[in-house]
Amino acid sequence: MENNVEQLFQETGMVGGPGIQINAVVGRACGAAGAVNREGTYCDHHCTSEGNYVCPVARDYVELTSLAPARYLACGIKNAAQALRQSRDIFLQYSFDDYAVDSCIPQEHAGVFKQLLWASGKKVDVNLFGGEAGWHPGVCEVVSELKKEQGGFTVILTTTGSPLIKNKKLGERILSSQLDLIALSADGLSAERIHELCAMDLEGIRREWSTIPSCSQEKKAYEAIHAAKVAKGRVSVMFNVVVHPGNIGEIMKILDALDQHFPLAKKNPYFAQSSFYHGDAVFAKEHEALLEKFSDSMINEQLKQVGQSKKFVPRLHYWLLQKAAFETFSGQELRLALSGYGLWKCYAAGRANAYLQIGKSGKASDSGVFGGHLGCFWNDETVTLDDKQVWSMSNEEIHEYLSNQHVLAQAAAKPCPGCSMPRLIGNAVSMELGMNPALKTKYLQLRKKHVGF
Repeated sequence: MENNVEQLFQETGMVGGPGIQINAVVGRACGAAGAVNREGTYCDHHCTSEGNYVCPVARDYVELTSLAPARYLACGIKNAAQALRQSRDIFLQYSFDDYAVDSCIPQEHAGVFKQLLWASGKKVDVNLFGGEAGWHPGVCEVVSELKKEQGGFTVILTTTGSPLIKNKKLGERILSSQLDLIALSADGLSAERIHELCAMDLEGIRREWSTIPSCSQEKKAYEAIHAAKVAKGRVSVMFNVVVHPGNIGEIMKILDALDQHFPLAKKNPYFAQSSFYHGDAVFAKEHEALLEKFSDSMINEQLKQVGQSKKFVPRLHYWLLQKAAFETFSGQELRLALSGYGLWKCYAAGRANAYLQIGKSGKASDSGVFGGHLGCFWNDETVTLDDKQVWSMSNEEIHEYLSNQHVLAQAAAKPCPGCSMPRLIGNAVSMELGMNPALKTKYLQLRKKHVGF
């Protein structure tokens, strides 16, 4: 192979450090009649089926004054990060060698892989998430507090871009903070519309944006283009692009349009999923060939950018997993797998799980401070700790949670059937240990073909 294995490990995302996604805008939801202290997520959008997307936080109507203070969020993130680092070390010390044998990694490569994983575990990616995390009154304070630990955190704000278009002063504060990256959503526009918007000045985008209903994904896409223009040259940008039935026919044109206007921004395409909430398959039979062709293209792009500047977020193993699904399943079973069903389960990866989520409980809270629960943003009925908050948890308690997520899942009345959300999957180790065993044969064949073992 032209690229050596160490370089492939490092530049394709197979080796990656731990990550944390925190729902920073959990508060008291006042949208449900009769609900007492129900936790919800603040957002200034209400994406519903009218806008071709059903968001789990639509209609929560959370009181901004009920959000957890910034000091709680920063403390919770630091607690979770310390436990993640230690769990990674324990896994590498006591379990990695068995994993390497089971995953058919040759001894000479396993040693390199292990060393790279040791090195990558020091820095933790923190994704300030929501809802709209940019509206938390202390969002910049959280960033500042995390950045006091030199080299300890990469801080990402996932935002619709609404704070930057609605409140210039707040937008300036956000861009002037020590954020490493803003992540924006760009799956609600055609390639043609992207070109048109990028030709406008900021005020022109704002005028058109003001006419779009709040239930629409298109409104967020306008905000994303506006935010990317404002952030250019100041803060790095990533575009999350959900691949769905409405855009699969021109997905490469959409990605090319984004690349033309924002060549320094990374693009992060991934398949839409419905498995979190036990929904119907997202895709139909007529989408299968297009999706497989796109998966093949992404595998090629991942390999092509090794040694080059990165057009796409490095996630070769994610695309090998999708390709393995095409080569393993067919018919409705394939369409469900592409929608996330049974593809990968966080609670099957154990201590190797490289990603922690912190968010809301599905039950009423009487703690006086909302949020901070280890669990899942999209499904709070499987591995969510309703009775504990991470800013009050010890390392031992968080370690126990990481080790025993499968126990929580077994006890759940209707456990999550899995997903393939790329950032939750984490690195190749976490993915391989949590993926559907039925995919293993095809996945290992694909890994050998493209990685060399």
